[in-house]
Amino acid sequence: MKNIYDSSGKLIKHGNFAGSEYKMTPELVPGLYFVRYKDMEGKPAFVKIIKL
Repeated sequence: MKNIYDSSGKLIKHGNFAGSEYKMTPELVPGLYFVRYKDMEGKPAFVKIIKL
């Protein structure tokens, strides 16, 4: 399960995205996003993404 949040913490998208790659879709405007997911050990992890 992966969740995508905007810079204010609002949940933008959630679901089971295939594999370890995710292509930002056109509906996401340029900005700062955070992805929350579970790592290989099942621990919560975050990644910061900047869409230009």
